[in-house]
Amino acid sequence: MKKEAKLKIYSQIESKLIITYNQKGFRSKKIPFQFYRNGFTVLMGASSEYDDSITIRPSFSVKNETIQETLTQVNFPNRLLQLTSKRVQNSNFAHEFGVTEFDNSSFNFVGEEGLKYASYYYSIEENTNLTPIVEDHINFMEKVGFRYFEALSTIHGINEYFNNRLLGLSDEFFENPTKKEEIGDSFQKEEVLSAIVAAHLEKDERYKKIVERYKKIYSNNDWYLEDIETLVEYLNQNPT
Repeated sequence: MKKEAKLKIYSQIESKLIITYNQKGFRSKKIPFQFYRNGFTVLMGASSEYDDSITIRPSFSVKNETIQETLTQVNFPNRLLQLTSKRVQNSNFAHEFGVTEFDNSSFNFVGEEGLKYASYYYSIEENTNLTPIVEDHINFMEKVGFRYFEALSTIHGINEYFNNRLLGLSDEFFENPTKKEEIGDSFQKEEVLSAIVAAHLEKDERYKKIVERYKKIYSNNDWYLEDIETLVEYLNQNPT
């Protein structure tokens, strides 16, 4: 799609979403097309482009500056993204907040492998009616997206959001290789490291158990484990 046509679509979407986002303190820009506020970003730009259409898969990212400041002091063996957490708009993300209505959304494309591998996206041509797309996205933000940002708006919230889920797991998850792999895949590495830093900064009395459980989950994954061990060694040497 030509740049002019794409930017026109962005302008139309922005004009329909701007009130909702402004009410939450977000600002917007078109290149890359996004809404942003104090470390929170909703990226709305095209994830795929074709001759006559674009595909938009909204994504959400959180960057906590205090946690990032700690992580930048650590000499990690593997490269890290400068993010605390990232999600994409889909039904699996909605499930984190107990919301299931997006499972049956007309924008949720479920293949033979089931809901876990569904692809949620907006395919837009120049003459596409944007109203259903905008309404769907606003609905998702109200029930999931803004709740996610609110939950991760503080170090305390980051600690609770990730580490409560970790500590709420039964021993079965650590004894069953399949379940252990599934829970491991559900945490991004940056989230694990940020969650450990958050627990450290909060002086959470569960800190040792949190570290032990993350190490147990990733005992067979050096890409995670090496960085976890490097971070924990740094935090032990630099107590708050």
